[in-house]
Amino acid sequence: GDSHSPEVAARVGEVAKKIGPFDFLFIDGDHTEEGASADYFIYSPLVRSGGIIAFHDAAGNEGVKAAIRALGLNLNLIHNAAETRHCMGIGWMRVL
Repeated sequence: GDSHSPEVAARVGEVAKKIGPFDFLFIDGDHTEEGASADYFIYSPLVRSGGIIAFHDAAGNEGVKAAIRALGLNLNLIHNAAETRHCMGIGWMRVL
């Protein structure tokens, strides 16, 4: 579903209530700076301290990278999009 939808956020929140904070959360959002920032603020409280949030298309997408920089977070790249035309990479960060 749409990661910004209140219904989707509520469903993910219910899972976190049942099993506890997530160790790992993968977000495939809308890839804009505003969208990635919103995803971080909506879902990071559901991830345990020291857990990991990964963003799809982070390496080849300036919107996601700009959002992470604006939040003052360190984005680590699993795959560098410059290495291939067919992959936009995954970026991840640790939740403090």
